[in-house]
Amino acid sequence: MVFSVKDLLVNSGIDFGNTTGDCTPKYFEDFDINQYTLEISRNVDQAVFIKLDSGSAGYDYVVGTDGLPVGYVAYTFRYVTEDGDRSSLSPSTPLIPIVSKYSKNCTNFPGLMTISKDPDVSVPTVYGAHIRFRVNNDLNFDFIEVVRHSFVSGDGIGGPAVSEIVTKIDIANDEISLL
Repeated sequence: MVFSVKDLLVNSGIDFGNTTGDCTPKYFEDFDINQYTLEISRNVDQAVFIKLDSGSAGYDYVVGTDGLPVGYVAYTFRYVTEDGDRSSLSPSTPLIPIVSKYSKNCTNFPGLMTISKDPDVSVPTVYGAHIRFRVNNDLNFDFIEVVRHSFVSGDGIGGPAVSEIVTKIDIANDEISLL
């Protein structure tokens, strides 16, 4: 909260010799925190992971179709204006395991066999992550930034992610949709 101590004292009825004032509501009843907020207040839905996929047919957007390195990734997104104002990032998807190979013909556990290897960012897999999220542009932002948080260096648990903006998606004013 932002206060001017002198103004508070003057407007609370304290006499400074040349000024007396009645108690003012401007610091209490009339105070609007939104006038002093730096971050745009916006509730953002969480993106969900649908599946690993090696193609992009039938989807509006698939991120990482050139292949992701073996490891784990998570996605968040935020709304952005042309002036650069940004909402906070959405809650993150759970960590998505990126494997080197996925077999649909496993005899013991059909559809569950995965084969992986040590992380190597120079050798991507054939898989991209199909994610989906709700767009609710009632505040008329101009586009959405999708951010990928990658854990692909082989560091132990708790190591830092490599975060990067992987795509920008134009959205219309008042758009409500599912991407």
